[in-house]
Amino acid sequence: MRSSLLDISPLRESGAFARLWASGAVVNISAQAVQMALAWRVWDETGSSLAVGALGLSIGLPTIIFSLLGGALADLRPPRLVGTVGAAGQLAVVACLLGLELVGSLGLVAVYGGVAALSTFGAITAPTRRPYIRHLLRGETVPAASALYMLSMHGGQIIGPLLGGLVLRLQGSYALIFVVNLAAIALYVLSIRMLPEIPSAATGRPGVVGGIAQGLTYVWRTPLVRGAVWLDLCMTLFAVPVALLPELSERMLGGGADLYGVLLAAISVGGVVATVFSGLLTRRHDLGRALVVSALGWAVAVLALSVSHDALVAVAVLFLMGVLDVYTLTAQQSMIQLAVTEDMVGRVGGMQMLTGMGGPELGNLRAGDMGTWFGPESAIGIGS
Repeated sequence: MRSSLLDISPLRESGAFARLWASGAVVNISAQAVQMALAWRVWDETGSSLAVGALGLSIGLPTIIFSLLGGALADLRPPRLVGTVGAAGQLAVVACLLGLELVGSLGLVAVYGGVAALSTFGAITAPTRRPYIRHLLRGETVPAASALYMLSMHGGQIIGPLLGGLVLRLQGSYALIFVVNLAAIALYVLSIRMLPEIPSAATGRPGVVGGIAQGLTYVWRTPLVRGAVWLDLCMTLFAVPVALLPELSERMLGGGADLYGVLLAAISVGGVVATVFSGLLTRRHDLGRALVVSALGWAVAVLALSVSHDALVAVAVLFLMGVLDVYTLTAQQSMIQLAVTEDMVGRVGGMQMLTGMGGPELGNLRAGDMGTWFGPESAIGIGS
């Protein structure tokens, strides 16, 4: 039984990794609260799923454009420097959003612009974790580290939306949500500065553009990496219905912001449960089979969601999707982290972020557009 539970040995093995992971988990919680609050604000002002889906464009396009840059910089420049610059940029953006909210000028243009800026700096920061995982941990604990990041991601997606929905329901305060996010990012910057300095891994110093080209060529010519990235892109671009959840909550299920928060959180509750029992996956050797089975299960779950008209059923399906999401991402990230050469870790990580973060947001735009034309049921079902 113990072998099936989450392996926390990476947290015991490296204090630096533990600090980076814990501060990142706090950032995830506050960032998800911000994202939920801004999505609800757009829905409240426009009543349009397309407008909510357009937030996905504000997140997806910068992620696509700058994740490759962030990955290249993580290989070509000292990762600690790149991570500090990216996190400090996010800190400045949230401070601007807070200031606009306090003076009553946080309109839709500022919301979309702020989300795009946060995504830009996040795309630069995220790939810098990959080199540190390799330097701070033993190879056999990398799958466990991937599972821990799944726990922090889904934990943030549970607590964040619930916290954001509760604050909006009780106090209607966007400013408070921004303040909490500011404090969390400041803590994350501190944890980055406490990391040991490691040199850039790439040899030959090809320059940023040349480094990006090398990374894309490497992904294309490495079958395992290419297959995993392509599968992730297909899943995220066509089978992510998150932009439709406000409309699903209000028009199909008869709820409001609180039910919307519950629906968002249900995915991550499933993710946390799956992570608690992630030892079932991280101690296996057939990660490729687990990846394919989980992806197929996700498609079936999305189809089931499209025909659900009961809140409890919808929550149960979203819970299952969270379980499958953890197994899919953990298998994919572990396979790639262990397979790529050291000088390509950042660039392949940037490519994974492009598909894993940019894909869902562009998928949200697709879902919002189709939901406007065909209704949420058809838009969700077509994506499966």
